[in-house]
Parts: sequence; structure tokens; C-alpha cells
Amino acid sequence: MSDSEFDFDDLFDEDSGEAKGGMKALRAAYKKLQKERDAASERASKAEARVVETTVKDVLTSRGVDQAKVARLTKYMKVDEVDLGDQDAVGTWLEENAEDFGLKLTETTGPDNSQIEAELAKQTATADKGTVPGVAEGIAARMRATKSNDELKQIWKESGFQIVSQ
Repeated sequence: MSDSEFDFDDLFDEDSGEAKGGMKALRAAYKKLQKERDAASERASKAEARVVETTVKDVLTSRGVDQAKVARLTKYMKVDEVDLGDQDAVGTWLEENAEDFGLKLTETTGPDNSQIEAELAKQTATADKGTVPGVAEGIAARMRATKSNDELKQIWKESGFQIVSQ
């Protein structure tokens, strides 16, 4: 047998006819990965269903729809092929069909986005610096107000800084 020839008999057990070592382990690993993939897919589907349910419920209740009617309206939205994960699509469908279901919608008032964006920017900047909001500003103000080196050293010690003497 030359070096380029492959002996297929080495792949299978002569007594049982089953794959030896590598092939058997490969099949087992493949089956395990398939099971893991199926489980992950199932978890993702359940999570998506919860998101959709929450989205629809939140939009409908924010517009004054009674909790008892949410499930029935959701069924009609599915028939109309509304993207139930999209708040805007659910809201638009509700506005278009509210009269058909005898619903009187209330106006939605969302939070002031500028306040939310400002708070988010502050938190992001704080996280990037690794400081607690207001602490650095307070330390800096105290340092500017000091009148002696001893006071300055005390502020540094209280703040956790190490003073190195030269």
C-alpha cells in the first residue's frame, strides 16, 4: 500500500461495523450541537413571544384599552399581519381599527426624551470616567477652597489618593 492510499477499514470496527474513534465522536458531537441549537432556538422563540406580548399589551393599555380586550385585539392584529414587535405598527393598527371595535382611545404622552437623553449621556460619561456623579466635582471644589497645604493633603487622603513625598 502506498502513502497516498487510504485504508477505509481503519475507520470501522471489524466486529460491529460501527465507526471507530473519530467518526463516532464526531457524530456524537454533531448530535449534541443539534440539540443545543434546537434548545437555543426554542428559548429565542419564547423570548420573542414575551417581547411581542409585552409590546402589544403596553401599547394597548397606554391608549386606554381594557386588559380584557387585549387578547382579542391581538388575534385580529395577527390576521391583519401586523408586526406585533413594532410599537408604531401596533399603534397605527389600533388607530385605524379602534372605531370598528367600539374603542375610545386616549392620547399617549411619552416621557420627555430630552431629559432621558441628558441623563443617559451623564451616566455614560460617568461610566467612561469610572467616577460616581458629583464626587469628582465635589473634590475639585474642596481643593479650590483650601487655604493651606495641610488641608489639601487631608482632602487627597480622604479621596483615596496616595501622597508621595519627595
